[in-house]
Amino acid sequence: MENDNKNIGFRANNEEVALIDQEAARIGMNRADYLRFRTIPANGKKQETSDTTGTSIDNLEARLEKLEALVKHGIYITNQVYVALYAIAEDEGKAGRFLTAPQLDEVHDRVRAEALDYAVKFPASFAAVQAEIAAMNEKAKA
Repeated sequence: MENDNKNIGFRANNEEVALIDQEAARIGMNRADYLRFRTIPANGKKQETSDTTGTSIDNLEARLEKLEALVKHGIYITNQVYVALYAIAEDEGKAGRFLTAPQLDEVHDRVRAEALDYAVKFPASFAAVQAEIAAMNEKAKA
């Protein structure tokens, strides 16, 4: 039986090889699998682009960035709902009755301002949490 596999090679400097190895390790692949993954779509056909930027559906890094953005947006929305519910309950408790529509509008405006402040501060706090998780993972590996 004849071997149908072909060996393909190319030249790369030390920095390029190190970068390829680093990226392959980052997503849990060996060098050959990583290069194959980056050059050949999963189904062997050219994929349609998934968005207006021309990002390929098979581009794992772009997909992960989109997933991270979605998670961040979910956290932001959850925080906004949480703050709004407690703000309404707090204001109703102070008033001793249900809030009127104009009072609910005031709560909405206040919560919206707080949510925007949260959105500004969120990237730094999210990065801090990611750093803490990475440190915990490194400690667990040691």
